[in-house]
Amino acid sequence: MAAASGTVRLQRCVVSPAGRHSASLIFLHGSGDSGKGLRRWIKEVLNHDFAFQHIKVIYPTAPRRPYTPMKGGLSNVWFDRFKISNDCPEHLESIDVMCEVLTDLIDDEVKSGIKKNRILIGGFSMGGCMAMHLAYRNHQDVAGVFALSSFLNKSSVVYQGVQKSDGVLPELFQCHGTADELVLHAWAEETNSALKSLGVSTKFHSFPGLHHELSKGLEDERLAQSLESRNWRPGLPLLGGAVGHTSSLPGTGPRTPAVLQILVRHAAATSCWSKTTEQTKTDGERWRGHP
Repeated sequence: MAAASGTVRLQRCVVSPAGRHSASLIFLHGSGDSGKGLRRWIKEVLNHDFAFQHIKVIYPTAPRRPYTPMKGGLSNVWFDRFKISNDCPEHLESIDVMCEVLTDLIDDEVKSGIKKNRILIGGFSMGGCMAMHLAYRNHQDVAGVFALSSFLNKSSVVYQGVQKSDGVLPELFQCHGTADELVLHAWAEETNSALKSLGVSTKFHSFPGLHHELSKGLEDERLAQSLESRNWRPGLPLLGGAVGHTSSLPGTGPRTPAVLQILVRHAAATSCWSKTTEQTKTDGERWRGHP
């Protein structure tokens, strides 16, 4: 399915910041979902929107296209796959087309006054994979990348793009459940290790018992405690509250599921400074039938 930048404008679901807009977060859904579906899913988990004081959250929707793992059936997917495995070629034609389309979204944010180094890109499942292609091959000057329950193929061209870089690369933040039977935890670990070996600063959080989802419903106390002990850069205008305390963050609370709690913290902190100057089941709801 061919398309070109300028011929496709993605539908976008947007959560505006409560205050002055000075950073943006682009959150890409998993296959078969939509921007609205992802926003609704997160809202159900958090009991409120994933929202910030200064960060605009953008949930675009992938165009419908034939998807090979569904025997050519139409689905909202960012790109096609020959099969769901980390040991097969990537469908580069469809990936490259979508990189162009998503670049238009990034360009719109830049035109609105948001610098590239204050744009965070990530996603869930296929969305996280798409984010890594987009950032590490085309936009290495963004603030950071996050990938939840995601992976790259062993021979991914993303690795080649990173190898060719001679500058500071955006940090990669990953979360993955050890009980994920759709996207294996080992695939995500391999992705993280490969990028780290090529010079990418990475953070990887494993969640025991978590399947292919954003939350297992019960907060992981060990991870919650690690949030409190993290050495956040002092003096940064995080979200208007005390740096280093989860309770100060709009969008989080003592019962916020650990995956999203960590992501909220990461998004808020990453968007506060420039990475170029700082060394550093197909129903679109609870279960995704394909990654």
